[in-house]
Order: sequence, then C-alpha cells, then structure tokens
Amino acid sequence: MSCKACFLDVFSHRFRASLRKNLKIWKDDLNLIALSGGSNSMAMMHLLYSSLLENQGTKKMFFRVHIIYIDEGKAVYNWSDEESERNLNLIKE
Repeated sequence: MSCKACFLDVFSHRFRASLRKNLKIWKDDLNLIALSGGSNSMAMMHLLYSSLLENQGTKKMFFRVHIIYIDEGKAVYNWSDEESERNLNLIKE
C-alpha cells in the first residue's frame, strides 16, 4: 500500500505513458475531449490538465485540447435551470 501522493504520482505517470504509447499523439496535435461533468470525465480532465500544464519535468506533453460539453441535464434528467447552471460552473472551474 502507498500514500495518496505516491499513488497519484504513479497513476499520473502511467496515464501519460499510456497516451504516448497507445494513442500516438504528436506535438501540437489537436484533440477533442468530451466532458459530461461526471466524476469519470472530471478525473480524466484533471489528468490531462496535469499532463499538459503542470511541471512534469522532461515528460511534459504538448498536444492541444478542445473540450466539448453538451448539456443533457434538462432533457435526460429533467434538471432545473439552476442545476444545469451549477453543473456548467463546476466544469468551468
């Protein structure tokens, strides 16, 4: 078992290594990322953010990302305007 910080470092490193090895993303490639606002897509966005913008030494990644978000809350979950707005603000943060 490892501490939280050690686990996150190893997980982040393996995420970046997997992107390099399996997806063959090249420098300055433009990638479209779908984001729902749920916990899984927000975790993926955090990993991408740390891979692209945080200091990762010589292993920093340099591809470009555009994000698409389609608000399905009203149609699928019958969310109010306030709930949709709250979810959108969470994603923006």
